[in-house]
Amino acid sequence: YKFIFEDLQTHGIKHTEEQFLNDFGYTLYDRFIVNTVPLSSGTIGQVYEAYDEYSNKVIIKVKHPGIERKTEIQINIVLWLIDCYLRVFKKVPYIVRALDVDGFVNSFKNQLSFINEAKSLEKYRTNFENVKGIHFPNPIQYTENIIIMEYVKGKSYHELSFMEQCH
Repeated sequence: YKFIFEDLQTHGIKHTEEQFLNDFGYTLYDRFIVNTVPLSSGTIGQVYEAYDEYSNKVIIKVKHPGIERKTEIQINIVLWLIDCYLRVFKKVPYIVRALDVDGFVNSFKNQLSFINEAKSLEKYRTNFENVKGIHFPNPIQYTENIIIMEYVKGKSYHELSFMEQCH
């Protein structure tokens, strides 16, 4: 699993600059002061810390070049592994049926769109606006390939202790 989805290399700032100009029609540096060393790099893209023209800290997330093709390969590997599992363990296909394979594939493909991510963030912000201690970043500007959102300091769900997760 780890070799398929984690420990990914970063793409160069040149790709980010070109994608930004292509998607927004202005350069990355026209409206932002950007730390060109990525904060992180994941399966779909990488994340930069920046400051906008009003000195607000923002996050800029940029899709990796060629990620659609790479993702198709990753999905095919997972589907192949499931097929192998079914061939070896013919008497327990109910376990795999319990897994929503189609749902997994569709969910994974939906993650390739930062428009979908922005719409999800907007939905979560509305659904949790009155819940103390939960805050989702506001998407400021987005395209299929780039999302700019407010910086939110806090903990991810995975960093919370068990007791914090239960309350």
